Amino acid sequence: MMRAAVLAIVVVLVGCSSGAGSGTTEVVTSTTDAVTTTTSAVTTTTETDPSDISEPWDLVWFSDSTGWGVADLWGERIGEEFGVEVRVHDYATGNLSAVRVLQWIADEDATRPELRELLGDAEVIVVFGNPRGSGYTADIETCVSTSTAPRDPPTRHSAEDFEAYRGVLSSIYETIFELHDGTPTIVRAIDMYNPVLADWREAEIEAGCTQSWEMFSRTVAEAAAEYGVPTASMFDAFNGPSHDEDPR
Repeated sequence: MMRAAVLAIVVVLVGCSSGAGSGTTEVVTSTTDAVTTTTSAVTTTTETDPSDISEPWDLVWFSDSTGWGVADLWGERIGEEFGVEVRVHDYATGNLSAVRVLQWIADEDATRPELRELLGDAEVIVVFGNPRGSGYTADIETCVSTSTAPRDPPTRHSAEDFEAYRGVLSSIYETIFELHDGTPTIVRAIDMYNPVLADWREAEIEAGCTQSWEMFSRTVAEAAAEYGVPTASMFDAFNGPSHDEDPR
């Protein structure tokens, strides 16, 4: 788990994006030097001056269980890199959906009202939530299982099937940038790696599930790119560029 978490830190630091947006961030070009990557990822994607370390930085992290433990480790990495105190606010929650994140932050009736003030002041924000409850019509649920029983693969995995999910993600970014009102921040999106590839193969659903998972990942990246937010692809990092490597 520690090795996986360390890889996740590097992935989030670099990030990538498939398009330009209207937010305050810009796309980062990856480099093979991990330390240089760390520095450029922070300094080139925000107006925040890394030399301004007189006050602590707040890191707010949203993810499901695939991000458990990463926020603390990334906070340590940022602190070591810039000599700044980092206050970590880790909202990684098992099976966290994008709908739930939006409910937490949406308006004055949000279920976690303290988050609105926190997001308005935070220097670093990481966003991920799964599609459940968003009204999406993709049948990716058959893939989210360790069952090896043969079954039909998903057939609904178009961009239109994930459109409702994309709308929820867009609402999250709208809320974050409204709360910041133009003040500097570092925002990253992450997607989700596939931990059950070997199970797909035994169940004979690998091709269809890979197609669905790729659209899931693309939806995350495209929604983020609309707001100039780079996406760090856990899917690419843990499953390889062709998404055919089992991280286990």
